[in-house]
Amino acid sequence: MILSNNFSLKIFVAFIVSFGYAVLRYNFFGNVPLEEIPLYITNKAISLTVIFLLLFSIQKTSLKEARKKLWKLIFILTSIHVFISFRLLGPEHYQKFYFENELNIIGYLTIFFGITGFVGFLILRSDNLLPTENGKLKIPNSLKNVIRTIIPIFILGHLFSMGIYGWLSPNKWPGFMIPISLIGFILALFYLKSFFIKRK
Repeated sequence: MILSNNFSLKIFVAFIVSFGYAVLRYNFFGNVPLEEIPLYITNKAISLTVIFLLLFSIQKTSLKEARKKLWKLIFILTSIHVFISFRLLGPEHYQKFYFENELNIIGYLTIFFGITGFVGFLILRSDNLLPTENGKLKIPNSLKNVIRTIIPIFILGHLFSMGIYGWLSPNKWPGFMIPISLIGFILALFYLKSFFIKRK
């Protein structure tokens, strides 16, 4: 899977900016220890990079083949994000998801929206891969468009349930830096709006 130099540079910059922002917010201004960088901080950078890639996929300059490759990369990064998130899942990293060491409604909603969105990515990725009696499974374009519409809606639900209480307390933001979940929510809204405009 080889992308053009232009797209590769955009993806690299998107990740570096996301990673640098996460380090500044959580390690430099926040109280997250440096040893959390390899998983906890990198996972936040990956999640934001995925949303940047969604935006890149609907740019007018994106060719069909480039979009396909972008969606493959989006699936790979999303899979890594899901794996790391479940590896870290627990009160020590996500205290707001728990009450007396049991998942609360925020935790359940965040996981539900996250898993449902990931299932959407899985379905798109299975196109022309799964064997059937008549060859390979072919997902109709109309269904693909529906799934591509639903995925950002579940991403919005995932980010909203995860971050809403923190968004409402800007005085508690480390370094007064906007939460990554809120940045992702705004970008996902922009993606959804652009997606509908493009389909008109």
